[in-house]
Amino acid sequence: MAKINILTPDIYNKISAGEVVESPVGAVKELVENSVDAGANRIVVEVENGGFGLISVSDNGCGIDEDQIEAAFLKHATSKIAVIDDLYDVETLGFRGEALSSISAVSHVRLTTKTENAPCAVCVEIENGKTATKDYTAAATGTKIEVRDLFFNTPARRKFFKTPQKEGVEITKYMAKFILTNPHVEVRYVCDGTTVYDCAGRGLECAMFAVYGHDCVANCVKVDERRDNVEVHGYIGTPDYAKANRTYQVFSVNGRNVYDQRLSAVIGQAYKPYLMTRKYPFFVLNVVVPADEVDVNVHPKKSEVRFAKPDTVYNLCYRAVDNALQRFIREKTSELIAATNGVGVQADDFAGFDGTTTFAGEQNNAQNQTTTDAATAKYFAQNGISMPDEQQNGNSASGAKDIFRQGSFTDAEYMNR
Repeated sequence: MAKINILTPDIYNKISAGEVVESPVGAVKELVENSVDAGANRIVVEVENGGFGLISVSDNGCGIDEDQIEAAFLKHATSKIAVIDDLYDVETLGFRGEALSSISAVSHVRLTTKTENAPCAVCVEIENGKTATKDYTAAATGTKIEVRDLFFNTPARRKFFKTPQKEGVEITKYMAKFILTNPHVEVRYVCDGTTVYDCAGRGLECAMFAVYGHDCVANCVKVDERRDNVEVHGYIGTPDYAKANRTYQVFSVNGRNVYDQRLSAVIGQAYKPYLMTRKYPFFVLNVVVPADEVDVNVHPKKSEVRFAKPDTVYNLCYRAVDNALQRFIREKTSELIAATNGVGVQADDFAGFDGTTTFAGEQNNAQNQTTTDAATAKYFAQNGISMPDEQQNGNSASGAKDIFRQGSFTDAEYMNR
Protein backbone atom coordinates (compact mmCIF):
# COMPACT_ATOMS: atom_id res chain seq x y z
CA MET A 1 0.00 0.00 0.00
CA ALA A 2 1.29 3.44 -0.89
CA LYS A 3 2.22 5.77 1.93
CA ILE A 4 -0.50 8.19 3.03
CA ASN A 5 0.81 11.74 3.00
CA ILE A 6 -0.60 14.66 4.91
CA LEU A 7 -0.73 17.56 2.49
CA THR A 8 0.82 20.87 3.42
CA PRO A 9 -1.29 24.05 3.42
CA ASP A 10 0.21 25.40 0.20
CA ILE A 11 -0.82 22.21 -1.63
CA TYR A 12 -4.36 21.76 -0.32
CA ASN A 13 -5.09 25.47 -0.64
CA LYS A 14 -4.26 25.29 -4.34
CA ILE A 15 -6.45 22.19 -4.73
CA SER A 16 -9.43 23.78 -3.00
CA ALA A 17 -8.89 27.02 -4.92
CA GLY A 18 -9.68 25.13 -8.11
CA GLU A 19 -13.07 24.17 -6.70
CA VAL A 20 -14.07 27.70 -5.69
CA VAL A 21 -12.30 29.74 -8.36
CA GLU A 22 -12.12 27.52 -11.40
CA SER A 23 -11.73 30.41 -13.88
CA PRO A 24 -11.33 34.20 -13.95
CA VAL A 25 -15.08 34.70 -14.09
CA GLY A 26 -15.37 32.73 -10.86
CA ALA A 27 -13.03 35.18 -9.14
CA VAL A 28 -15.02 38.15 -10.45
CA LYS A 29 -18.26 36.59 -9.22
CA GLU A 30 -16.96 36.04 -5.70
CA LEU A 31 -15.54 39.55 -5.41
CA VAL A 32 -18.58 41.46 -6.65
CA GLU A 33 -20.86 39.36 -4.44
CA ASN A 34 -18.66 40.32 -1.48
CA SER A 35 -19.21 43.97 -2.44
CA VAL A 36 -22.99 43.55 -2.44
CA ASP A 37 -22.87 41.79 0.93
CA ALA A 38 -20.83 44.72 2.27
CA GLY A 39 -23.76 47.02 1.50
CA ALA A 40 -22.23 48.69 -1.54
CA ASN A 41 -24.46 50.55 -3.98
CA ARG A 42 -21.63 51.51 -6.32
CA ILE A 43 -19.20 48.97 -7.78
CA VAL A 44 -16.47 49.36 -10.39
CA VAL A 45 -15.03 46.24 -12.04
CA GLU A 46 -11.94 46.34 -14.25
CA VAL A 47 -10.35 43.34 -15.97
CA GLU A 48 -7.31 43.00 -18.20
CA ASN A 49 -6.16 40.12 -20.37
CA GLY A 50 -9.25 38.04 -19.70
CA GLY A 51 -8.83 38.43 -15.95
CA PHE A 52 -5.41 36.74 -15.93
CA GLY A 53 -3.59 40.07 -15.91
CA LEU A 54 -5.83 42.03 -13.55
CA ILE A 55 -9.17 41.82 -11.80
CA SER A 56 -9.98 44.97 -9.85
CA VAL A 57 -13.21 45.40 -7.86
CA SER A 58 -13.80 48.58 -5.88
CA ASP A 59 -16.92 49.49 -3.92
CA ASN A 60 -18.35 51.94 -1.40
CA GLY A 61 -19.37 49.29 1.10
CA CYS A 62 -18.68 49.18 4.82
CA GLY A 63 -15.00 48.24 4.50
CA ILE A 64 -12.98 45.87 6.69
CA ASP A 65 -11.57 46.71 10.10
CA GLU A 66 -7.78 46.68 10.18
CA ASP A 67 -7.60 43.93 12.78
CA GLN A 68 -9.90 41.73 10.67
CA ILE A 69 -8.03 41.90 7.37
CA GLU A 70 -5.78 38.88 7.84
CA ALA A 71 -8.66 36.82 9.21
CA ALA A 72 -10.67 37.59 6.06
CA PHE A 73 -8.13 35.63 4.01
CA LEU A 74 -8.15 32.55 6.22
CA LYS A 75 -9.88 29.38 5.09
CA HIS A 76 -13.55 29.18 6.14
CA ALA A 77 -13.50 32.68 7.64
CA THR A 78 -16.65 34.72 7.02
CA SER A 79 -18.74 37.48 8.55
CA LYS A 80 -21.95 36.07 7.03
CA ILE A 81 -22.68 33.19 9.40
CA ALA A 82 -21.67 32.32 12.96
CA VAL A 83 -23.70 29.27 14.03
CA ILE A 84 -25.15 26.25 12.21
CA ASP A 85 -28.69 27.66 12.28
CA ASP A 86 -27.55 30.57 10.10
CA LEU A 87 -27.25 28.16 7.17
CA TYR A 88 -31.04 27.77 7.15
CA ASP A 89 -31.64 31.50 6.86
CA VAL A 90 -28.96 32.79 4.46
CA GLU A 91 -29.73 36.28 3.19
CA THR A 92 -26.29 37.11 1.78
CA LEU A 93 -24.80 36.10 -1.57
CA GLY A 94 -21.69 34.62 0.03
CA PHE A 95 -21.47 32.59 3.21
CA ARG A 96 -18.84 29.83 2.95
CA GLY A 97 -15.72 31.87 3.68
CA GLU A 98 -13.71 30.31 0.86
CA ALA A 99 -13.40 32.98 -1.81
CA LEU A 100 -10.64 35.29 -0.55
CA SER A 101 -8.56 32.38 0.74
CA SER A 102 -8.83 30.55 -2.58
CA ILE A 103 -8.08 33.61 -4.70
CA SER A 104 -5.04 34.60 -2.64
CA ALA A 105 -3.66 31.05 -2.97
CA VAL A 106 -3.34 31.36 -6.77
CA SER A 107 -2.64 35.05 -7.35
CA HIS A 108 -1.06 38.24 -6.04
CA VAL A 109 -3.62 40.23 -4.07
CA ARG A 110 -3.56 43.86 -3.01
CA LEU A 111 -6.34 45.10 -0.71
CA THR A 112 -7.15 48.71 0.16
CA THR A 113 -9.98 49.21 2.63
CA LYS A 114 -11.39 51.85 4.98
CA THR A 115 -14.28 51.74 7.43
CA GLU A 116 -16.41 54.80 8.12
CA ASN A 117 -14.78 55.64 11.45
CA ALA A 118 -11.18 54.82 10.52
CA PRO A 119 -8.82 57.83 10.19
CA CYS A 120 -7.27 56.44 7.01
CA ALA A 121 -7.33 53.44 4.71
CA VAL A 122 -5.20 50.33 5.14
CA CYS A 123 -3.36 48.90 2.14
CA VAL A 124 -2.03 45.34 2.35
CA GLU A 125 -0.50 42.81 -0.01
CA ILE A 126 -1.47 39.19 0.60
CA GLU A 127 0.67 36.15 -0.19
CA ASN A 128 -0.78 32.69 0.46
CA GLY A 129 -3.39 34.09 2.79
CA LYS A 130 -0.94 36.07 4.95
CA THR A 131 -0.08 39.75 5.03
CA ALA A 132 3.21 40.38 3.20
CA THR A 133 3.22 44.19 3.42
CA LYS A 134 1.06 46.81 5.13
CA ASP A 135 0.79 50.54 4.54
CA TYR A 136 -1.63 53.39 5.15
CA THR A 137 -3.13 55.68 2.54
CA ALA A 138 -5.98 58.08 1.83
CA ALA A 139 -9.16 56.57 0.40
CA ALA A 140 -12.94 56.83 0.66
CA THR A 141 -14.94 54.40 2.77
CA GLY A 142 -15.14 51.05 1.03
CA THR A 143 -12.86 48.36 -0.34
CA LYS A 144 -10.74 47.90 -3.44
CA ILE A 145 -9.21 44.52 -4.16
CA GLU A 146 -6.76 43.93 -7.02
CA VAL A 147 -6.00 40.40 -8.17
CA ARG A 148 -3.00 40.07 -10.47
CA ASP A 149 -1.39 37.11 -12.25
CA LEU A 150 -4.28 34.75 -11.57
CA PHE A 151 -3.17 31.10 -11.51
CA PHE A 152 0.47 32.14 -11.88
CA ASN A 153 1.60 29.32 -9.58
CA THR A 154 -0.50 26.61 -11.22
CA PRO A 155 0.87 26.57 -14.79
CA ALA A 156 -0.48 23.08 -15.42
CA ARG A 157 -4.01 24.43 -15.04
CA ARG A 158 -3.41 27.53 -17.17
CA LYS A 159 -3.11 25.49 -20.36
CA PHE A 160 -6.65 24.17 -19.95
CA PHE A 161 -8.27 27.60 -19.88
CA LYS A 162 -9.77 29.37 -22.85
CA THR A 163 -7.89 32.18 -24.53
CA PRO A 164 -7.85 35.51 -22.66
CA GLN A 165 -10.29 36.90 -25.22
CA LYS A 166 -12.80 34.12 -24.59
CA GLU A 167 -12.37 34.33 -20.83
CA GLY A 168 -13.06 38.05 -21.15
CA VAL A 169 -16.30 37.24 -22.98
CA GLU A 170 -17.35 34.94 -20.13
CA ILE A 171 -16.71 37.72 -17.61
CA THR A 172 -18.75 40.12 -19.73
CA LYS A 173 -21.65 37.66 -19.83
CA TYR A 174 -21.55 37.29 -16.07
CA MET A 175 -21.42 41.05 -15.49
CA ALA A 176 -24.52 41.48 -17.65
CA LYS A 177 -26.42 39.03 -15.44
CA PHE A 178 -25.03 40.64 -12.30
CA ILE A 179 -26.32 44.04 -13.39
CA LEU A 180 -29.74 42.62 -14.22
CA THR A 181 -30.06 40.81 -10.89
CA ASN A 182 -28.82 43.82 -8.88
CA PRO A 183 -30.60 46.67 -10.69
CA HIS A 184 -30.36 49.10 -7.77
CA VAL A 185 -26.56 48.92 -7.64
CA GLU A 186 -24.58 51.37 -9.74
CA VAL A 187 -22.12 49.28 -11.75
CA ARG A 188 -19.36 50.22 -14.17
CA TYR A 189 -17.56 47.40 -15.97
CA VAL A 190 -14.33 48.05 -17.88
CA CYS A 191 -12.62 45.41 -20.00
CA ASP A 192 -9.11 46.10 -21.35
CA GLY A 193 -9.60 49.84 -20.97
CA THR A 194 -13.03 49.96 -22.65
CA THR A 195 -16.17 50.67 -20.67
CA VAL A 196 -18.59 47.88 -21.58
CA TYR A 197 -21.42 48.56 -19.13
CA ASP A 198 -22.22 51.68 -17.15
CA CYS A 199 -25.45 51.24 -15.22
CA ALA A 200 -26.80 54.04 -13.02
CA GLY A 201 -28.55 51.63 -10.65
CA ARG A 202 -32.00 53.18 -11.01
CA GLY A 203 -34.03 50.02 -11.32
CA LEU A 204 -34.56 47.10 -13.66
CA GLU A 205 -35.53 49.13 -16.73
CA CYS A 206 -32.30 51.10 -16.35
CA ALA A 207 -30.32 47.87 -16.03
CA MET A 208 -31.98 46.35 -19.12
CA PHE A 209 -31.23 49.49 -21.09
CA ALA A 210 -27.58 49.42 -19.98
CA VAL A 211 -27.14 45.77 -21.00
CA TYR A 212 -29.43 45.30 -24.01
CA GLY A 213 -30.34 48.80 -25.21
CA HIS A 214 -33.58 50.66 -25.83
CA ASP A 215 -35.13 48.03 -28.12
CA CYS A 216 -35.19 45.55 -25.26
CA VAL A 217 -37.15 47.80 -22.93
CA ALA A 218 -39.58 48.74 -25.71
CA ASN A 219 -40.31 45.07 -26.47
CA CYS A 220 -40.90 43.83 -22.94
CA VAL A 221 -43.93 43.42 -20.69
CA LYS A 222 -43.83 43.96 -16.95
CA VAL A 223 -44.46 41.03 -14.61
CA ASP A 224 -45.58 41.59 -11.04
CA GLU A 225 -47.42 38.81 -9.20
CA ARG A 226 -47.58 37.56 -5.64
CA ARG A 227 -49.22 34.74 -3.80
CA ASP A 228 -48.95 34.24 -0.06
CA ASN A 229 -45.29 34.89 0.76
CA VAL A 230 -43.90 34.35 -2.76
CA GLU A 231 -43.44 37.17 -5.30
CA VAL A 232 -42.36 37.28 -8.96
CA HIS A 233 -41.12 40.54 -10.45
CA GLY A 234 -39.41 41.49 -13.69
CA TYR A 235 -39.95 41.71 -17.44
CA ILE A 236 -40.66 39.25 -20.22
CA GLY A 237 -40.18 39.77 -23.94
CA THR A 238 -43.10 40.02 -26.32
CA PRO A 239 -43.59 37.01 -28.63
CA ASP A 240 -41.94 38.81 -31.55
CA TYR A 241 -38.88 39.50 -29.35
CA ALA A 242 -38.11 35.78 -29.05
CA LYS A 243 -34.49 34.64 -29.31
CA ALA A 244 -32.70 31.78 -31.06
CA ASN A 245 -31.34 30.38 -27.77
CA ARG A 246 -31.81 30.57 -24.00
CA THR A 247 -28.86 32.84 -23.24
CA TYR A 248 -31.24 35.79 -22.86
CA GLN A 249 -33.03 34.22 -19.92
CA VAL A 250 -32.04 35.64 -16.53
CA PHE A 251 -33.53 34.19 -13.37
CA SER A 252 -32.69 35.14 -9.80
CA VAL A 253 -33.91 34.16 -6.36
CA ASN A 254 -33.73 36.88 -3.72
CA GLY A 255 -31.24 38.71 -5.93
CA ARG A 256 -29.02 35.65 -6.47
CA ASN A 257 -28.55 34.71 -10.12
CA VAL A 258 -29.26 31.00 -10.54
CA TYR A 259 -29.77 28.44 -13.28
CA ASP A 260 -33.08 26.57 -13.20
CA GLN A 261 -33.92 24.27 -16.09
CA ARG A 262 -37.42 23.56 -14.80
CA LEU A 263 -38.26 27.24 -14.60
CA SER A 264 -37.15 27.72 -18.20
CA ALA A 265 -39.44 24.88 -19.24
CA VAL A 266 -42.37 26.30 -17.24
CA ILE A 267 -42.04 29.72 -18.86
CA GLY A 268 -41.58 28.09 -22.26
CA GLN A 269 -44.92 26.35 -21.70
CA ALA A 270 -46.61 29.71 -21.08
CA TYR A 271 -45.18 30.99 -24.38
CA LYS A 272 -46.02 27.83 -26.32
CA PRO A 273 -49.14 29.18 -28.10
CA TYR A 274 -47.25 32.23 -29.30
CA LEU A 275 -43.81 31.04 -30.44
CA MET A 276 -42.58 29.14 -33.45
CA THR A 277 -40.41 26.09 -32.86
CA ARG A 278 -36.78 26.71 -31.92
CA LYS A 279 -37.61 30.14 -30.58
CA TYR A 280 -37.09 30.92 -26.90
CA PRO A 281 -38.58 33.66 -24.74
CA PHE A 282 -36.61 36.55 -23.32
CA PHE A 283 -37.07 37.21 -19.62
CA VAL A 284 -35.49 38.82 -16.58
CA LEU A 285 -37.30 37.56 -13.50
CA ASN A 286 -36.60 37.67 -9.78
CA VAL A 287 -38.43 35.42 -7.34
CA VAL A 288 -38.67 36.64 -3.75
CA VAL A 289 -39.20 33.93 -1.14
CA PRO A 290 -38.50 33.83 2.61
CA ALA A 291 -34.85 32.97 3.24
CA ASP A 292 -35.79 29.94 5.31
CA GLU A 293 -37.76 28.46 2.39
CA VAL A 294 -34.88 28.24 -0.07
CA ASP A 295 -31.65 26.25 0.22
CA VAL A 296 -28.74 28.06 -1.44
CA ASN A 297 -26.10 25.61 -0.22
CA VAL A 298 -26.72 23.13 -3.04
CA HIS A 299 -24.02 23.73 -5.65
CA PRO A 300 -20.32 24.64 -5.24
CA LYS A 301 -20.87 27.68 -7.45
CA LYS A 302 -24.09 28.59 -5.61
CA SER A 303 -25.71 28.64 -9.06
CA GLU A 304 -28.59 26.36 -8.09
CA VAL A 305 -31.14 26.51 -5.30
CA ARG A 306 -33.75 24.20 -3.83
CA PHE A 307 -37.20 25.44 -2.80
CA ALA A 308 -39.13 24.16 0.19
CA LYS A 309 -42.34 24.57 -1.86
CA PRO A 310 -41.23 24.23 -5.51
CA ASP A 311 -44.74 23.68 -6.90
CA THR A 312 -45.91 26.99 -5.44
CA VAL A 313 -42.96 28.87 -6.93
CA TYR A 314 -43.13 27.35 -10.42
CA ASN A 315 -46.90 27.61 -10.69
CA LEU A 316 -46.79 31.27 -9.69
CA CYS A 317 -44.08 31.91 -12.29
CA TYR A 318 -46.23 30.24 -14.96
CA ARG A 319 -49.32 32.22 -14.06
CA ALA A 320 -47.39 35.50 -13.84
CA VAL A 321 -45.99 35.06 -17.36
CA ASP A 322 -49.27 33.74 -18.77
CA ASN A 323 -51.23 36.70 -17.37
CA ALA A 324 -48.69 39.20 -18.72
CA LEU A 325 -48.81 37.63 -22.19
CA GLN A 326 -52.61 37.63 -22.26
CA ARG A 327 -52.65 41.27 -21.20
CA PHE A 328 -50.22 42.14 -23.98
CA ILE A 329 -52.20 40.27 -26.65
CA ARG A 330 -55.43 41.96 -25.52
CA GLU A 331 -53.88 45.39 -25.85
CA LYS A 332 -52.41 44.66 -29.27
CA THR A 333 -55.68 43.17 -30.49
CA SER A 334 -57.54 46.28 -29.36
CA GLU A 335 -55.14 48.48 -31.29
CA LEU A 336 -55.55 46.40 -34.44
CA ILE A 337 -59.36 46.38 -34.16
CA ALA A 338 -59.37 50.13 -33.84
CA ALA A 339 -57.15 50.39 -36.93
CA THR A 340 -59.27 47.88 -38.85
CA ASN A 341 -62.81 49.22 -38.40
CA GLY A 342 -62.40 52.52 -36.61
CA VAL A 343 -64.11 51.30 -33.45
CA GLY A 344 -62.32 52.31 -30.24
CA VAL A 345 -61.95 49.25 -28.04
CA GLN A 346 -60.40 49.29 -24.60
CA ALA A 347 -58.29 46.45 -23.26
CA ASP A 348 -60.81 46.04 -20.44
CA ASP A 349 -63.48 45.06 -22.97
CA PHE A 350 -61.65 41.75 -23.30
CA ALA A 351 -61.34 41.14 -19.57
CA GLY A 352 -62.53 37.70 -18.58
CA PHE A 353 -62.82 36.21 -22.07
CA ASP A 354 -66.17 34.65 -21.28
CA GLY A 355 -66.82 33.63 -24.87
CA THR A 356 -68.32 36.91 -26.03
CA THR A 357 -66.66 40.13 -27.06
CA THR A 358 -68.57 43.30 -26.28
CA PHE A 359 -68.14 46.47 -28.29
CA ALA A 360 -69.64 49.91 -27.74
CA GLY A 361 -73.40 49.77 -28.02
CA GLU A 362 -73.54 45.92 -28.29
CA GLN A 363 -73.68 46.32 -32.08
CA ASN A 364 -73.58 43.20 -34.21
CA ASN A 365 -71.64 40.79 -32.01
CA ALA A 366 -71.06 38.32 -34.82
CA GLN A 367 -69.46 40.96 -37.02
CA ASN A 368 -67.35 42.23 -34.15
CA GLN A 369 -66.21 38.69 -33.28
CA THR A 370 -65.08 38.22 -36.89
CA THR A 371 -63.18 41.51 -36.64
CA THR A 372 -61.54 40.35 -33.43
CA ASP A 373 -60.43 37.08 -35.01
CA ALA A 374 -59.13 38.88 -38.10
CA ALA A 375 -57.19 41.42 -36.04
CA THR A 376 -55.71 38.71 -33.86
CA ALA A 377 -54.72 36.66 -36.90
CA LYS A 378 -53.16 39.74 -38.46
CA TYR A 379 -51.04 40.39 -35.37
CA PHE A 380 -49.94 36.75 -35.20
CA ALA A 381 -49.03 36.73 -38.90
CA GLN A 382 -47.12 40.02 -38.71
CA ASN A 383 -44.95 38.73 -35.89
CA GLY A 384 -44.37 35.18 -37.08
CA ILE A 385 -46.49 33.59 -34.34
CA SER A 386 -48.09 30.25 -35.13
CA MET A 387 -51.83 30.31 -34.48
CA PRO A 388 -53.57 27.31 -32.89
CA ASP A 389 -54.93 24.89 -35.50
CA GLU A 390 -58.57 25.33 -34.51
CA GLN A 391 -58.25 29.10 -34.97
CA GLN A 392 -56.70 28.70 -38.41
CA ASN A 393 -59.48 26.33 -39.49
CA GLY A 394 -62.25 28.63 -38.28
CA ASN A 395 -63.59 26.05 -35.83
CA SER A 396 -63.28 28.19 -32.72
CA ALA A 397 -66.56 29.02 -31.07
CA SER A 398 -65.14 31.73 -28.88
CA GLY A 399 -62.73 33.61 -31.13
CA ALA A 400 -59.83 35.22 -29.33
CA LYS A 401 -60.72 33.36 -26.15
CA ASP A 402 -59.15 30.13 -27.48
CA ILE A 403 -55.91 31.86 -28.35
CA PHE A 404 -55.59 33.66 -25.06
CA ARG A 405 -56.60 30.60 -23.03
CA GLN A 406 -54.28 28.24 -24.91
CA GLY A 407 -51.75 26.73 -22.52
CA SER A 408 -53.52 27.96 -19.40
CA PHE A 409 -54.50 25.32 -16.89
CA THR A 410 -55.41 24.83 -13.26
CA ASP A 411 -52.90 24.14 -10.50
CA ALA A 412 -53.78 20.44 -10.49
CA GLU A 413 -53.49 20.18 -14.27
CA TYR A 414 -50.16 22.03 -14.21
CA MET A 415 -48.67 19.67 -11.64
CA ASN A 416 -49.65 16.63 -13.71
CA ARG A 417 -48.13 17.84 -16.96
